[in-house]
Amino acid sequence: MSVKIGIFHVRDANLPTRFGEGPFFSVLQVELGKSVRTQTPLSLMLIDIDYFKEVNDRFGHVAGDKVLALVAVILQDSVRPGDAACRYGGEEFAVLLPDSDRNVAEKVALRLMEKIRCARIPVGSEQIALSISVGIAALTGGSSKTMEDLVRQADEALYAAKNSGRNQVCLADEDYHLAGAMCD
Repeated sequence: MSVKIGIFHVRDANLPTRFGEGPFFSVLQVELGKSVRTQTPLSLMLIDIDYFKEVNDRFGHVAGDKVLALVAVILQDSVRPGDAACRYGGEEFAVLLPDSDRNVAEKVALRLMEKIRCARIPVGSEQIALSISVGIAALTGGSSKTMEDLVRQADEALYAAKNSGRNQVCLADEDYHLAGAMCD
């Protein structure tokens, strides 16, 4: 059974302290098993708010919390009922897309990027403009990849996006190697 996980509160103590802990990883494990059993695709997006440290340094942590809250709302409003989205840690979020291949995940990521790019956070007389970097790993139906493999591949793709200039999407290639990651 798929369930939508609500976005955790900005300062939620439920953020995972170790890999595999928390409700998001429980859903990931269930959906991974379902994907293997039913031979359906599964995609994972890891999302990082670009230059978040600079937001905190320039505007303060209250403004940073507003940024996190806005991104959380945009994510929650943008995922389907069977998807799972959560704050993954710091300024990172994770979105699990059951029954979605890499092409669907890329479209979702690009739509999220546009919504976040259009969002503004007013702080005094200024407006904070936002962008995100996204790493995507996808499993094809019947894959033997583990939860650790999927998260590692999405994380490597995220870092490729950040290292390629940020404000873009990178996908791990079909063989799940970073060397073949494609960034838009």
